[in-house]
Amino acid sequence: MTDSAPVIVAGWTLALGEAAGAASADEFRAIYRGEDFGAPRRGLLAVLARGDGEGRVPAEAAEVAARLVAEGYFGALATLSPKAAAARALSAANDWMFRQSRNDPQRRGMAASLCALAAPASRKLAIVHLGENRVYLLRSGRLQPLTRDHLRPRASGPDAPTRALGFDREVQADVVEIDALPGDRVILLGAGLSRGVSPERLGDLLRELGGAGETAQKLVAAAPRGAAAIIDVIEVSSPQRDDFAAEYAALPIRPPPHDGETLDGFVVGRTIYRGQYTLLKRARDTIGDRDVVLKFPLLGMAQDPVFQAGFLREAWIGARLRSRWTVDYLDLPAERRSCLYLVMPYYHGETLDARLRTAPPVSLAEGAGIAISLCEAVEDLARRHVVHRDLKPENIFLLRSGEVKLLDLGLAALPGLDESGREDLGGTTRYMAPELFRGASPGLRSEVFSLGVTLYRMFSGGAFPFGAREAFPLARARPDLPDWLGKIIGQAIEVEPERRFADATALRAALEHGLFHQDWRGRPPRPPGARMPWRALAAGLALLCLALLLWRR
Repeated sequence: MTDSAPVIVAGWTLALGEAAGAASADEFRAIYRGEDFGAPRRGLLAVLARGDGEGRVPAEAAEVAARLVAEGYFGALATLSPKAAAARALSAANDWMFRQSRNDPQRRGMAASLCALAAPASRKLAIVHLGENRVYLLRSGRLQPLTRDHLRPRASGPDAPTRALGFDREVQADVVEIDALPGDRVILLGAGLSRGVSPERLGDLLRELGGAGETAQKLVAAAPRGAAAIIDVIEVSSPQRDDFAAEYAALPIRPPPHDGETLDGFVVGRTIYRGQYTLLKRARDTIGDRDVVLKFPLLGMAQDPVFQAGFLREAWIGARLRSRWTVDYLDLPAERRSCLYLVMPYYHGETLDARLRTAPPVSLAEGAGIAISLCEAVEDLARRHVVHRDLKPENIFLLRSGEVKLLDLGLAALPGLDESGREDLGGTTRYMAPELFRGASPGLRSEVFSLGVTLYRMFSGGAFPFGAREAFPLARARPDLPDWLGKIIGQAIEVEPERRFADATALRAALEHGLFHQDWRGRPPRPPGARMPWRALAAGLALLCLALLLWRR
């Protein structure tokens, strides 16, 4: 391709060039844009693939591999980091090609080497590579390899790739991130070109003055079996959350309306909750014909940039997460909203904090149902690469239907996606894992700690597990509960993170094991190797069923 005008995508200004030699039928190159897939923040993806297989399969394999990776990358959840999105895309593409190469006689041996460059709304470029293609960075006249070959020598003929999409059930790819600078040039080379041009000649060609398209043409002219894609960085992305957040940030903060007033088509009702920073009011949406909750920032927060960032963060994550375990955030047309507030459906139920203040105390059956649901909720967030950071009874809503909803995503962390380096303390002090106060990043084990404190409070009736100088075992507050439950919660709130459960999945498994296999009446567990009496087994199963029935009703 000839040099064309630079493109602006996800905050980047880039010059693009790609070309293929006349004899490069087994290689495929393409440059995809996120806006064409409905994912503009994913930016741009340049892909170079080389196919392998029998007959005409290599050409198909190269094109299919590139398209599958692009579709998977741009179709990934918005809360996933570019690295995580690329990894999932590669895994899905590999799974499809592996099955095709084994089950379809017309696609016998289908596989593909692949390298790709992703330029998302970030200050970093992500490089993905497996097989025999190569990626280089030309910076300030110095040529640096960003990948290493996955090849093994053959007795005769060219080296054979040791990694490729479709080779094995599991794919292993190298993923590299670089902090881009204006003037950087990233070069993706197909195997035919990297084999056909010596490193010295390659360096000379790349250092010659010329645009991205012109340089790509020169490269393939030196190796007709080759293909190349070149990306020149003119301006580095300076990401903001996106237009959605910018739209919210421009809205004024006004005093919350009084009961009976109408705001933007909402008839405002009573106050549901008033906190230090926010106010929640029930309302009737006269346009959408539905009951809702409006969340307003208090006027005193207008000058607090940290709070405003959290409020906008909650709006951004809530609009994209769409999990059954989190509150839905309702979209409003920009012209309808006159000030800053969030809109959520009105759910019938109560917070776990409110439940703890009512009699009777939470029973083992009721609490087990809530605990397992909470673990599943945290698991779901983890799959989406979201760390809540503020798990506590006030932020857990118990629906009358038996479902659980996590509230308040304003402090949530998105590992790998955040550009702000959110190392600031976030959360409520008495629920936060000790390592967070030492500067550790929030993660799966710190979430387990918050879960453990929450479960302790739920079963204890509101008491915390730690005093000024000592820890209080659950048995002291609730001697009627079985010992194994106290031990599980005790492991969840271990001071040293490595002694805790690795994640909410492991915590849930321990709770389920206790319900099925331990003596739920509080007696000491059976000695190793002893059989469980059928009556005890039946009682355990009955308890689990009761917990599910009570909680799901």
